[in-house]
This record gives sequence, structure tokens and C-alpha cells, in this order.
Amino acid sequence: MIRSWLDESFPKMPLEEKIRLSEAMDISLIEQSKEESIKHILELNSVVRMSLIEMQFIKKELFNALVAMDELMGSNEINMRIAAMTPAVIMIIAIRRAFR
Repeated sequence: MIRSWLDESFPKMPLEEKIRLSEAMDISLIEQSKEESIKHILELNSVVRMSLIEMQFIKKELFNALVAMDELMGSNEINMRIAAMTPAVIMIIAIRRAFR
């Protein structure tokens, strides 16, 4: 979506630059254009499109955060299981030493 917007808004921009910006999900040009377009009511259509691109970017960032949270919860679950087993292991060792 960023790439198609760059193709339409900046036709003279080098192709390599467009590819770099779209792969990096760099929305700085979109934000600048949106700020300028909001000043003119006649450019409302482009403002809506730029807002949709920004929402897509935010959605991607939220999914990345969710993946990171899932990984953190998974590692935290392992730690909690180890912590839950620790008292039982200590009791077994203490009982074993007491009956020797």
C-alpha cells in the first residue's frame, strides 16, 4: 500500500528509494503529506487514503507487539513451572536427608 502511494504521489522518485521506504514501512512522507493535505478541504480523499495507510502501519506494529508478548508469556510460563517445582524438590531432598 505504501509502495502504490509512493508511485502515485512521487512518480519521479528513484525506484530503489521507493522500495527501501516501502520495505522499511517508513511513513514519514505520508505523515508530512497528510499534514499539508488537511489544510485544504479539497484534498480530503487523499487524507482518507493516507489515514488508511497509517492504520495499516499501526496494525502491523500491534501484531509485532502481540508476538513479542506471546513469546514473553511462553518464557514466563516455563519460569513459573520451575518456581512451582522448587518447593517440592527441596522437601524431597530434606525428607531424604532426614531418613538417612
